[in-house]
Amino acid sequence: MNIILLQLWEISGNNDYITSDGCSLHTTIEQRNIFISSQKDSYEKIVGLPTEVKVSDSIFDILSKRNNIRLSEVELNNLIGLKEILPYDFDT
Repeated sequence: MNIILLQLWEISGNNDYITSDGCSLHTTIEQRNIFISSQKDSYEKIVGLPTEVKVSDSIFDILSKRNNIRLSEVELNNLIGLKEILPYDFDT
């Protein structure tokens, strides 16, 4: 397993509602900052600080080529369910 950064996102519609909007995965804090600054949608916002997580080799290989990956809520939940993404301190 490899350690990366996971940043949660939320989306709001005219301040009427706020809902979870998946996450983004990043190789480094610098890549995260570049990715966030490139986002143009004013309704999408980051939630808190990034979290270190463990990812499988296959996810890490994909991320290493792109530096940043944006995942929908469904994609994130599927990868967590398949144990492709685990908390950093998770004992296996």
